[in-house]
Amino acid sequence: AVVVDDLLTKKIGKTAAGSGMVLKLESVATPMSRSTVVLRFSVEQKFSENKKAEVVALNRERILVTQGQKPLTIENTYLESSKPQTNTRLTKGLILLRADRLKKNANIDLRILPVGKKDPSKSDLSISFSADFGRR
Repeated sequence: AVVVDDLLTKKIGKTAAGSGMVLKLESVATPMSRSTVVLRFSVEQKFSENKKAEVVALNRERILVTQGQKPLTIENTYLESSKPQTNTRLTKGLILLRADRLKKNANIDLRILPVGKKDPSKSDLSISFSADFGRR
């Protein structure tokens, strides 16, 4: 973990891929007060020219953060989309969670739910990680 501008940051670098999408959890950060946790992630969607209709912008309703199967309240979400290549949509995002709602030493799951799929459990993207910063 590295401290930058009073933020304690832990690089994660985990990825999950499926359904033409790649979810990457880049880092988890918390201020020195340990009051909040910030998740930095990106989602890359690749599509063929004749299937542009399949690409749907990522939105808050498609992002789920859970701990032990229990959904966590997301305080704030920031999403920014771009098209680095013709057939790619890249969405970078930040998620803000309240630290007092997190259980210590229990993994957190970041999930991106698919659009229009009948059974979301088969095609969602999920990354499990630890956000334990060795609390004081």
